[in-house]
Amino acid sequence: MFRIQTKRSLLMVLLSFCLVTAILPQIGFAATNLALSKAVTTSSVLGTDYAGLKAVDGNATVTSWVSATAEAVSWLYVDLVSSQTIDTVVIKWPQYTYATSFKIQTSTDASTWIDKYKTTAGSGGTTTASFTATSAKYVRVYMTAKADVNYEIFELEVYNNGGGGGSDTTAPTAPTSLASPSKTATSVNLSWTASTDNVGVTSYDVYKNGASPVNVSGISATISGLTASTAYAFTVKAKDAAGNVSAASSALNITTNAAGGCSSNCHLENLAFLDSAWFATAQSAANITTYVNELAANKIKYQIADIGLLVNSSTSTNGTLPASGYAGLATWIKNSKLTDPNQKIIIGLNYSNRFTRVSGVKVSNPNFGTATFNSNVNAIIHTLVNVGVQIGGTGTFYKADGVHLDWEGFMTNDTTLLSTLQYLRNNALAGNAYYSISTPADPPYSGVTTYQWTNTYIGQVAAIVNMMNPMMYDQMGWGSDVTTAATFKTFWTNEISRYSTAIGNTGPGGVRSQLVPTMPSYEMKTAEDGVVYHNPAIESLLKAAEGINAAITGGANVYGAGIFWWSNFIGRNAAIYPSSKFTPDQTNWMSQWVNHP
Repeated sequence: MFRIQTKRSLLMVLLSFCLVTAILPQIGFAATNLALSKAVTTSSVLGTDYAGLKAVDGNATVTSWVSATAEAVSWLYVDLVSSQTIDTVVIKWPQYTYATSFKIQTSTDASTWIDKYKTTAGSGGTTTASFTATSAKYVRVYMTAKADVNYEIFELEVYNNGGGGGSDTTAPTAPTSLASPSKTATSVNLSWTASTDNVGVTSYDVYKNGASPVNVSGISATISGLTASTAYAFTVKAKDAAGNVSAASSALNITTNAAGGCSSNCHLENLAFLDSAWFATAQSAANITTYVNELAANKIKYQIADIGLLVNSSTSTNGTLPASGYAGLATWIKNSKLTDPNQKIIIGLNYSNRFTRVSGVKVSNPNFGTATFNSNVNAIIHTLVNVGVQIGGTGTFYKADGVHLDWEGFMTNDTTLLSTLQYLRNNALAGNAYYSISTPADPPYSGVTTYQWTNTYIGQVAAIVNMMNPMMYDQMGWGSDVTTAATFKTFWTNEISRYSTAIGNTGPGGVRSQLVPTMPSYEMKTAEDGVVYHNPAIESLLKAAEGINAAITGGANVYGAGIFWWSNFIGRNAAIYPSSKFTPDQTNWMSQWVNHP
């Protein structure tokens, strides 16, 4: 449900506005606000209470202009009555309903518009754009993407703050950490660390061999039209709204790949299992941006968000999920989508009591798959995927894209599980394209090939879910044939080939269920009886990649691959999984999987 910022209590609005402006660069204007009480033309309005004049009435804490809800691209411009020399425009946005992508433009005739400032990373608060002094009669804000269902502006202000040349003469800092995540025979993908500026960086120029700059608004670029097997030197410079240009970054020398065949971004449909701590508390926007950019750099498309363990009970709480596990989920979804809207946020629902043991014999847990269990699980999925969650219990509802089920331990050809999967598909997940499940993968034991799920049963599950994620790790010990790195690679090749055959062309709506096996990246694991069931020297990401590639060469149909756990892989648990482990994992992931033909 959309709630206009101005309908909140005045006290909360004042507090919110003060907090936002307190952390932004402050510029004191001695000049007159030339837009105050002038005529405003808009593309649309939500209603008479939110007319364009509300954006120039001088009341930046209560009244505002708001666009029509259905409008994807929106604009408003102010008529300064006569041509004026201007060099600064200030926009005061609300906390939620701001533009994430917009331009500030000037014109002398309200027909031909000149860009003076543009960004694709708007985040609300106060935007201050300073530029070289120019003559204009009209000033327009042109908005192309929004953080909520409407665009809203508290106040649009226009100044001649310095007269002749603009008030901002400070250049941004030089970009750093210029790198190339991938390349082909004719293109190079580049990324770098953002520059800083006293007002704000608006764009970057990417230079090839010191010339032919390409202007981009973000901190990455793809340079195309290159020649195979050719050396190039790339540098990047930052620019601000006033036209100040930074020094060049350090040069990055890259030789393009030889012509022919896939040599970059060969496998992009990948997922990663993310730490529960990221969703139990609200992370800062800066942290989320860092995390999501790391995922994007490693070509992760699906974020599996661990939000807690389903309750195992014989009471009405059976299958419920403590809300504490996803207290920060709304903040994560909001900022993740702002950082990279292409990544899909999949809620991970865990359950560790699928079976119990009676006199040492594995039997089905009577609490699993009951009407109460199914109803409660369906309710939480409906809330998180179809309704959404709010930040602090108010404002915008943020929805996850889908659900991933990790329900262990596994039962052979589990008909109760099959029934529950179908129930969820028929109800909360009807029509959803992001419905995935962790599945078992067993190696041969003592020379006898045994599998927990038969090929026929795998096909039955594939008919319901969109993605299957075989858990291709923890396969050692207790008589397993996985005892060396070579046997782990062979296990991957054989089991991926088996799954591919079992899935065939089966899937919801006639679309094949996607096979996305999970690669290991974590420390040694030992059971209570002293048996080592995971040794990263044997069950390594490298051998998993080699095994999956061998299966693909043999004809297996593989959609992508996963990483378990992401925090270890990216180096955030170095005390238990050191750089001697995660650095090779990161290198092998890109070279032996993402960029491997």
